[in-house]
Amino acid sequence: MPSIYSPTSASLRDYLASHSHLLLALDTFLLSLRLGEFNNPSYSDTPSRPNEIPGSPSFRSTESGELKEETKEGRKVSRSALTLKAMELVRSIVGTTKWTSSGELLIILEALGRLFHSSYAKDPCLSNTIRRLMNLVRTVEEDLKTPQLTPGALSVNTNLPLTTDPGGVPSGALSPPNNISRSTSTPSMTSALISQPQNASTDLLYSNLERFRSDSMAESPEPAGVPVPDGPPNPSNVEGIAKKLPLYFFEYKAEFRQMVMEGFQEVIDDLEEGRREINEQAGLHIHSNEIILTYSLSRTIENFLLHAHQREKRQFHVIIAEGAPHFGGHVMANKLSSKGVRVTVINDSAITALMPRVNLVLLPAHAILANGGVVAPSGSHLCALSALANKVPTVVVSSLTFKLCPMYPHEGQDIMQDFVSPAFLGVGSESDNVDLICPVHDYIPPELIKLFITNVGGVLPSYVYRLLSEVYCVEDPIIFK
Repeated sequence: MPSIYSPTSASLRDYLASHSHLLLALDTFLLSLRLGEFNNPSYSDTPSRPNEIPGSPSFRSTESGELKEETKEGRKVSRSALTLKAMELVRSIVGTTKWTSSGELLIILEALGRLFHSSYAKDPCLSNTIRRLMNLVRTVEEDLKTPQLTPGALSVNTNLPLTTDPGGVPSGALSPPNNISRSTSTPSMTSALISQPQNASTDLLYSNLERFRSDSMAESPEPAGVPVPDGPPNPSNVEGIAKKLPLYFFEYKAEFRQMVMEGFQEVIDDLEEGRREINEQAGLHIHSNEIILTYSLSRTIENFLLHAHQREKRQFHVIIAEGAPHFGGHVMANKLSSKGVRVTVINDSAITALMPRVNLVLLPAHAILANGGVVAPSGSHLCALSALANKVPTVVVSSLTFKLCPMYPHEGQDIMQDFVSPAFLGVGSESDNVDLICPVHDYIPPELIKLFITNVGGVLPSYVYRLLSEVYCVEDPIIFK
């Protein structure tokens, strides 16, 4: 029987007790998340920004009067690198532990999702990746749930007369092979599925065929030397998402582990190749002599613009809003200008004044929500509103691998909204009646967005719901609590 039934932290730690190196790696990773070593470098925790902005609070004066940077080396990891690091950890746990069924693997993944969420709740990238892996496990299990028909499993008896029963099925046409013992105490996978109202078939001939096929496979002996795990657990013993799983999710399948590990590798490949696939579309959307406006700092947009300039030989002018109070726009302006791109940095208040001269607005995304809206750096909503008023297309450049989120705006208000220290505002007040608020993110509704440029191509906001159905399962948790 499976050795883990509950997706809780204590249950997972007991399960990993015999693998001390995995437990140590998991605790180290979770501790790094809690300490903020992987905070998003695009916003307030940007380590390289103070080099470009001497007035930043992250500088302190030395005795000689020079400004010295207070760096935090651990915060130079991008979200894609963080997701890849978490994926490698999950693959190591899944590939080393001795789970025996897809149901047990889903419990392990749900437990990891809860741990990641409790340690890194303000960023959905890790939770999205866990949901994608859970959907992958379900997909592989559904592909394997109906065994293939083997020769001799079904025979046609031609010696019996063909008569038709009231249901219209010829009696005597179908007969199970002689070596099959019909057992009613242990139902097969397919018969259990057919018994469900939503899976019941009105074709009696098809039902008999599936029953004979399933029974013949269920009664076949296992090859010598292959251990056969115990049967499915009592549903009352499992917790979390496993309570909703059918019994065949807890049945052993020899080829399941290999197929799942291959699927995990495909997810890792998507993470590694996502940015390259986005950059290859730069020549389709950026043309010479255009004026492009973007907001604050985004590594995805930075690489997108550099690819258009260096590989596609496009000559264009980039206007970057500084993104106060974090001023990530100054960092991005220095990076682009050092590569030969013509750049102009403006105050956020000048966005509307310069928008009539702009041909295209490129915005980054912190998360893409289920309704096609976007969680973006604070101040991005102003750019989108101004672009709509001036008939300028707003295009969001983002990878769907870990940023596509099944939440709706009202579900993510307490999850993805973050507030940082008001010290970044640079305003002091001696009055207790003044509140200084410094949000990190904005919400942009889908009606303000013209197009998403993603690793799977150009996507309209109205098509996001279709992408969700391909990579996530509605039965998996939207929020890991």
